[in-house]
Amino acid sequence: MFRRVIALLVLALPCSPASASSRSVMNDFGLAGTWSLDCSKDAEKQSGGYRMTVNAPIFGTATSYSVMRLQDGKLLITKNEIEGALRLTESKIQLTINPIERSIGGQLQPREGVFSSKLLVTYEKVGQKIHVFDAHSPDGKYVTAEDGHFANGVASPMLERCFD
Repeated sequence: MFRRVIALLVLALPCSPASASSRSVMNDFGLAGTWSLDCSKDAEKQSGGYRMTVNAPIFGTATSYSVMRLQDGKLLITKNEIEGALRLTESKIQLTINPIERSIGGQLQPREGVFSSKLLVTYEKVGQKIHVFDAHSPDGKYVTAEDGHFANGVASPMLERCFD
């Protein structure tokens, strides 16, 4: 009887085929884990540092969490829910992300503009590093990156995998 109860509980856990598939796509691509501009630096303490962690758990929702110390000294923290992952090519993966929370200097920011919309974010793998190749809302209203460059024309930086 105990085994049947455990089996039913396991079957009832939130793990739809789509989430299992997305998790598998992210893991096969090698995206799950921590990525940074420079893994030797603490992004929370050093200006200009950036660190992103992608979690693709067996059960539950996949998420991304990023931290960046801005030049004015404030800490920017962004939390996203990853609703889907699609392998586009051997070197590219597209995530459907839903912004959950964004704070600057400990103050929650309103969900408006690009931060009120789901985004399709494509990461490109170049050797052992990744970078944002494309990022836009599904309706095309918001475009934050195209062809490896942010909307301001600056190339998106390469991120290295951190193993700490």
